[in-house]
Amino acid sequence: MELLSVLRLLAEKRLLVALGAVAAVLAGIVASGALGVGPMSAPERTSGVASSRTLVDTPRPLAADLGASDATIDAQAVLLAESLADAGLRAALARSAGVPARELTVLSVRSEQSVRSPLAEAAEEAAQTAGGAYTLKVHAPPDVPIITVVAAAPDRLTAARLAAAAPPVLESLAAARAPTQSRRLSAERLGPVRVAEVKSGGVKPLTGIVGAVALFAMWCGGIVILSGLARVWFRLTDVAAAGRSARPGA
Repeated sequence: MELLSVLRLLAEKRLLVALGAVAAVLAGIVASGALGVGPMSAPERTSGVASSRTLVDTPRPLAADLGASDATIDAQAVLLAESLADAGLRAALARSAGVPARELTVLSVRSEQSVRSPLAEAAEEAAQTAGGAYTLKVHAPPDVPIITVVAAAPDRLTAARLAAAAPPVLESLAAARAPTQSRRLSAERLGPVRVAEVKSGGVKPLTGIVGAVALFAMWCGGIVILSGLARVWFRLTDVAAAGRSARPGA
């Protein structure tokens, strides 16, 4: 019965309901970015993110030598990772990936390994700065001799080339720093390069539909609430007037 009462009330206020429907449709179009105006409008852009992992190990793998200590290897992996930000190595990475060295930024992130995927985190950042400069983030947890690099570029192929360029550069750097051939560290890529494409901006029909429906529902709810308050106000006014007229001498 309450639903029927609400529908009857909205039918009586059909002009207000129609006005709310028009406003909701216009707001939904703006929210979807179809008009190209407002804070939600932005041209569609794509960017690519890619990640690769490199295992730093001794000539005799640590997994085969249960008595070996990996503390030194962990420290060496951190140093190798931080060295990628050097201007010379940054230029080598840029040449290998075929990108301008002056537009490549290498960031060393020295922190504990995050529970979240580095590729997922980079995808979120790339969605906010799609089409920007080339970026290579280097993650080197202090307790695991694995270096993770996450590349962001305007397209996925370039991002994949950037991520794939890091392991060979790390291998060359490890060989150059070895005091002797027998003590040379190895740097081998673990698994394939993971690549993802991120899209941002453009027309978002679902956002517009959800926004229009929500605004129309709030508009109709406001009509019902205000109509109810108006009825209560008029009822109280009538009761007060009747009370004054019933007084002696009124």
